[in-house]
Amino acid sequence: EMESAAVMLAAQCRRNPVRALAIRGISDYGDDRKAALDKIGGGALRKYAMRNAVRLLFALLDTEALPRNPR
Repeated sequence: EMESAAVMLAAQCRRNPVRALAIRGISDYGDDRKAALDKIGGGALRKYAMRNAVRLLFALLDTEALPRNPR
């Protein structure tokens, strides 16, 4: 996944590398099928996926699965 890989690379290539986390809500095609997916329920699938990704992040934070000071 190109965008997440770029974020990870940028985080690691800094003078002082930092940890990064990418949580994907949905993957889609980069062609006309993307528009068709977004038409379903007026973007309902993308909204549902985004909400689930945010809930996962909050669950990781609530359970302290992620370090508070990752440096």
